[in-house]
Amino acid sequence: MNQKSCSNTYMLIENSPGQVIATYSKGKIRKICVKHIEPDRACVQILADRESVWETDKIYLVGYMMYGIPVSQDGRFVFAQQDMKGLLCLDAKDGHIIWKTKSKAEYSHVLVGDKYLCCSKGKNEIQLLDIETGSVMKSYKT
Repeated sequence: MNQKSCSNTYMLIENSPGQVIATYSKGKIRKICVKHIEPDRACVQILADRESVWETDKIYLVGYMMYGIPVSQDGRFVFAQQDMKGLLCLDAKDGHIIWKTKSKAEYSHVLVGDKYLCCSKGKNEIQLLDIETGSVMKSYKT
């Protein structure tokens, strides 16, 4: 059986007041730094083949502190777990929203594969989502 390893393996996650830094051992994105610049805005710096910096009010910093910063191996997507506001897929180059879940439930523990995301939805559900569209492929009540 041919198995691929997880695409968003962290070498290191650093948390400090108002800032999260994630360094990756695999994939195109090598490092992400998310800093609060105002109460409801964050600055995101992504180091990949070329640096990308953007600001957003869609990042829930506490979610990143608790669960890390999930990214796609190809470096196209950054995923944001929003406390009771669903899951967002952001374009890594400029931060615009590519898709968001229809459910406003809390999403956490996002595991990123090549084509799918596996994540916890609320306290009693596991979902498999299409990485390109956010469509729910499978859902399991726990």
